Amino acid sequence: MPAVAYRRDPDIHSGAAVFEGTRVAVWVLFNWLAAGKSLDEFLAAHPQVDRELAVAALNDASRALVGQDSRGE
Repeated sequence: MPAVAYRRDPDIHSGAAVFEGTRVAVWVLFNWLAAGKSLDEFLAAHPQVDRELAVAALNDASRALVGQDSRGE
């Protein structure tokens, strides 16, 4: 898992969290999933986002909401 999946920079998308090394906002991933699209579809449309970064962001969100990630940790 990468050390940092995303970052905030006031000069990129007004400080919204973006995937590290990209200008793709993390909320875009959640919107795609909420619309019924798959992670693979998101990654195909945003090839600059590495799968590992996307999964790390999802695991961070899961830990924040329910206290564990997709592996139950």
